[in-house]
Amino acid sequence: MKDHNIDIYGLSETNCSERQAKTWQHQLGVRGYFEYSQLGGKGQGVGIIIDAKFDIFVHKAVGHKGRILYLDLYFSDKRKLRLIQVYLNANQKEKPQIEALYKYIDDTISDAQSRDMEVIIMGDFNINYRKYLMAFINNKWQFSLFRTLESRRLLDTIPIFNDNDKEMYTYTPADSNRQESRLDYIWASLPMLEKSVNSTVIENDHFDTDHKTITLSLDTIQMIGVSLNTTNQKKKHIKRTVFQYDEMDKDDEYTWENFSTQLDLEIENTLMKDFSIVKPCHINTLWDMFRQTFMRVAKSRIVNKQVTRNKVKTIPEKKLSVYFDLRYIINRILETCSILNASATITYSVSAK
Repeated sequence: MKDHNIDIYGLSETNCSERQAKTWQHQLGVRGYFEYSQLGGKGQGVGIIIDAKFDIFVHKAVGHKGRILYLDLYFSDKRKLRLIQVYLNANQKEKPQIEALYKYIDDTISDAQSRDMEVIIMGDFNINYRKYLMAFINNKWQFSLFRTLESRRLLDTIPIFNDNDKEMYTYTPADSNRQESRLDYIWASLPMLEKSVNSTVIENDHFDTDHKTITLSLDTIQMIGVSLNTTNQKKKHIKRTVFQYDEMDKDDEYTWENFSTQLDLEIENTLMKDFSIVKPCHINTLWDMFRQTFMRVAKSRIVNKQVTRNKVKTIPEKKLSVYFDLRYIINRILETCSILNASATITYSVSAK
């Protein structure tokens, strides 16, 4: 948490009992809230670790069946947040349990909104939002959670802040024949997104896991109404690399010929030319290898500089509302298409008889 200036961290699949959680908090010196069901067995348990400066705002903590945990944070009478951490079943055969959790999530969000609270829900959903968006017929029961979140006017944070969200994965299967995907999310209500600075995916350096971490950076002055400390200000200094192509070939070190030669050498060293493509997922693996190699060579052989964005540019709520309305229209079009497609299928089957 300190390495990335993270103040609140959600955990999924902790397999951590209440007694173990207390021991762990004492050893690490952190404040955490955990939910674990003795009846749930392995593969469950959620937790939220929170910095002391935010823990003072926690009004209550509620857990549900080792799968859901939420904190109500009261910053003031008019600034309230319900933070929900989830770990949903991966086994689709457990449909009754999953649908019951979906219902609980919907009720929890509805209750928060009836109390004029903003909402952030995060964790391992174990369903793929991109498949839901790209599906011609998106009425599969597994995706009903996404329909609920959209109907409650929450949005997935990653596409809001990243143009390359299609390439941002959070889950890497142990089986190399399976494709990487994004199963972990942070969804937030529109006013919370208006207070947001950035959302991205980072590696888990201190956990042995096949998942990455989703982050959401918030402007605490807007959210709480006061500045907490200089640590939060560091989150505003988001750096990016800018390549200065016009400066190339002006000296012997930074030339396009040197860049090309180094890139060829790196490709040879990574043995990409010998990479065997047997399945579609191998294409993604090869592309990731090339992309990482290309960027590594570019940063060393092309003139570049680090640019810091000091001014926080939050997203206007009006713009987010337009985004949401477009998403709603697309969903209605897909539903109409699915109905027309179903009608065509019925017509064909009747005439065939």
